[in-house]
Amino acid sequence: MHFAAQAQVPLVVEVLLAAGAAVDTSGRHVKRPLLRAVFCSQGEGATIRLCWRPVPTLTETTAMA
Repeated sequence: MHFAAQAQVPLVVEVLLAAGAAVDTSGRHVKRPLLRAVFCSQGEGATIRLCWRPVPTLTETTAMA
């Protein structure tokens, strides 16, 4: 996921997400895929949008239970 986000390859990010890859894992240098996507975006936002997963609020979490 980290390399796909850094390389700005939205199709690979989509495939990895569909396969259950986590976007909130950190790599060796504690850069999450979202941060890699942002820093390497060069104005393109497709990969950023795919890696962006809002954290559920407490209300949303308790409503799902």
